[in-house]
Amino acid sequence: MWWLLIIFAVLFYIFFMRKGRSGQERGYSDESIDGVLIQKILLATKKQLPPGYEPIDTVYVNRNPDGTVESRFMFLDLGKYSGVQYDVKANMNKDGTVAVSAIETSVPSELEAAYKPFIPDQTYADYSEIKFARVQ
Repeated sequence: MWWLLIIFAVLFYIFFMRKGRSGQERGYSDESIDGVLIQKILLATKKQLPPGYEPIDTVYVNRNPDGTVESRFMFLDLGKYSGVQYDVKANMNKDGTVAVSAIETSVPSELEAAYKPFIPDQTYADYSEIKFARVQ
């Protein structure tokens, strides 16, 4: 009979106590963000970035009590083949457009070039010079 009390206590904790551990301490609401709004924020952010940055991941999108939206996106820098993470703050205008108020790099890429090109030197031979060994 005591195991029934333990199960009830665990279920009570899971359903009623976890509400206090959500983003409500920071003022975020539990309502979901519309996918169209996320797409508009991504497009507005991409317009403010240099050419060659493509979005690859949405880390999070949270709506603040004042109506602003805080989000974090991962972009791929096609010139350096590296990921860049941006923190974006945006506002939704009355006409349905999105105005990005701040873009900050949360994880900057410090790479000069991620991949070095092949430079032939004395250690490599042409394909025509390679002789195949027969396995006996």
